[in-house]
Amino acid sequence: DADQLVEQEFAFTVSGGADDFASAEIVLPYSPDQLGGLSNDADGLNAVFRVDGGGDVTVYTDGDADFDHANNQVTVPSVDGLSFWFVGNESAAETSVEEWWMLY
Repeated sequence: DADQLVEQEFAFTVSGGADDFASAEIVLPYSPDQLGGLSNDADGLNAVFRVDGGGDVTVYTDGDADFDHANNQVTVPSVDGLSFWFVGNESAAETSVEEWWMLY
């Protein structure tokens, strides 16, 4: 169900080229107006999904992602390489990637 993801899109750029990108902290802000029916709390927003070019999905939840609901953002502490990113509810892992709103 695509309603389990935030309807927002970003573009990441890397100075020096993507080949030089090793690891970084990524902070994804989100708009409370674009939550697609999710609540802005741990029950609604509780997962970040990373999809690589081959379609493999990595799910970041408690301990892997730090949600700051008061400031409308989530931090993933250490990420290697560039990928497509999605923020939403952990139940969205059961949907197909094609249905997701992309953050990339």
